[in-house]
Amino acid sequence: MMYEILYVSDTDIPLYPLLMAALALCTIAAGMLFAPRRGMQPLHMGLYGVLAACLGLLLGRGIHCAVCWYDIFLDELGQLRGIAPFFDPALGSVNIMGVVAGMLLAAPITAALTKQRAASILDAAVVPALALFILARAIEPLSGQGYGDFMGHDVCVCWVEAVLTAVLLGCVPFLRRRSRRAGTLAQYVLTLWCLVQILPESLRCDEALFVLVFARVTHLGLAFTIGIMLIRLLVQGARQGLTARDITVDALALAAGIGLCIATIFALDKTNLPKLLVYAGMLLSIAELGFILCRRIHKEDIR
Repeated sequence: MMYEILYVSDTDIPLYPLLMAALALCTIAAGMLFAPRRGMQPLHMGLYGVLAACLGLLLGRGIHCAVCWYDIFLDELGQLRGIAPFFDPALGSVNIMGVVAGMLLAAPITAALTKQRAASILDAAVVPALALFILARAIEPLSGQGYGDFMGHDVCVCWVEAVLTAVLLGCVPFLRRRSRRAGTLAQYVLTLWCLVQILPESLRCDEALFVLVFARVTHLGLAFTIGIMLIRLLVQGARQGLTARDITVDALALAAGIGLCIATIFALDKTNLPKLLVYAGMLLSIAELGFILCRRIHKEDIR
């Protein structure tokens, strides 16, 4: 990554990691400040914030290094460099889905330590997490990343992601009012956030991670998160009397939506189909997945 450099007393300081650390600390502080409004204790939210930051950074970095291990851990002669490159911010990046996984994993750990409900912790973390993502994407060009191509035009994809997430943040009060149970708000927000990231991620032309030639790691992570979300909801519903027919319909709808989305991503990379047609198909799949998941979240919330 090509970081913008801040020069202080003849010392080169990468600006992006410095700003990200400052933003993370500010977000944790804001979460603690507003914790009482969400029925949480400030120290509990502070503990969650620290755990989420540490686990997110560790898992996000781990995913990137696992995919690009040959560039990070091998020198010019193909010899292992040891584990030191894992901690070098100049070598590679951090995958966002690892960060999300760390934030989710931190909730049950914090709940076990503080005797709180993990669902309530995640609900309280929704606004700070979205705000941090918006700010992180806004400054991403300082890392030399965040650019892409749409219909032959250069676009700052990270700013598109920031705007879409800001719209989602604006919808949080409405979603909060529709949520009866603890954890429902977090499910709505995580689902919608995953969906609005799909199209912008397909536009990126920077150091996006790929596996299986055309499959982006972030896309796979988004699909996996959405799939696990619906499976969890269906299992929860089955325990409370959800019929086999409803389970089958939702499962098939999920498979169809993800299948169409994967097909459009493949088409963008490997075919000459009109891009507007492909993007229309992608938007259709996103809308279908959003309807299925939000409908199921609502039904399980009021059950």
